[in-house]
Amino acid sequence: MGGGSGSSNTSQTTKVQLPAWLEQASEQNFARAKTLAETQTYQPYTGDRVAGTTPDQDAAATQIRAMQGQTGGALQGLGDASASFGSWQPQQVTAGQLAGMDLTPYMNPYTGEVEANALKALESSRMQSQQGIEDRFLSSKAFGGSRQALQSAVTDSMTAQKAAETSAQLRQANYNQAVQGATGDITRDMTAQQLNQAAGLSGAQLNLAGLRQAGDLYGVGQKANIADISLLDTLGQQGQARNQAGLDIAYQNWLEQQGFDKSQIEWMGQMLAASPGSQTTTVNTTGNAGGSKANPLMGALGGAAAGASIGSIVPGFGTAIGAVAGGLLGGLSSR
Repeated sequence: MGGGSGSSNTSQTTKVQLPAWLEQASEQNFARAKTLAETQTYQPYTGDRVAGTTPDQDAAATQIRAMQGQTGGALQGLGDASASFGSWQPQQVTAGQLAGMDLTPYMNPYTGEVEANALKALESSRMQSQQGIEDRFLSSKAFGGSRQALQSAVTDSMTAQKAAETSAQLRQANYNQAVQGATGDITRDMTAQQLNQAAGLSGAQLNLAGLRQAGDLYGVGQKANIADISLLDTLGQQGQARNQAGLDIAYQNWLEQQGFDKSQIEWMGQMLAASPGSQTTTVNTTGNAGGSKANPLMGALGGAAAGASIGSIVPGFGTAIGAVAGGLLGGLSSR
């Protein structure tokens, strides 16, 4: 790209110069960086990076391990107990039979004595009747006749009949009383068997209900234990998070300490690059200008190239900063 009209014998030289104090400070900063790079060795971080489990977490883990197998064992026990009721048989109820039953224990033991006394009384009455017959026939002077014999025979026959009836009635009453007592015992035994059967069935139902309730209570208890363990583990996680935060802070502090010298060097370089009057640009022109005028664009490009070159050489100055500064000065010097 060409400039204005004029003689082509004109040449222009642009030179960027740093102030002595800036050049000395830049050299010192570079020397410090060089020494740091050559002497600093890798230093591994020896602290903990990951927080370990807390006592609460360890306790929760121990309790969880202790619960392993408890549910299966409890359910197995409840299942075995429930299975035992599957083969349970209710008590058999058997009705008693009066036929062939020994009624002797139910007989009145005083029946024989009562019968004997009754027969004795009848015999006494018979003898009194016979005596009366004899007395009547003696008084009528017909003692020993056929009529006396007939009345005596009738009296004996009636007494014998009465004795038989009395004995039969007493024995019948005794038998009826024995049958009634035996029947009562059979009925009571039947009732007792039925009550025992009902009680056994009710007991089995209560046992099954108890097993179901035990299973429910075990489930409730297990959930309560798990909830307690979860709370304990949550508390442990909070403590672990606090411990981890402390470890992270310690590691960050270590990183800042390790990079302190480097950050100081970088900061110093930034300060030097941003210092006012950090560079002086001198423009020398030789030959016959012939009224020619320098190309401002070419001057700016030349100054930018020179500034970038210096910025890349001088530590802390920066290629980009040098290019911008050199471009501005080059543009101004071409005016």
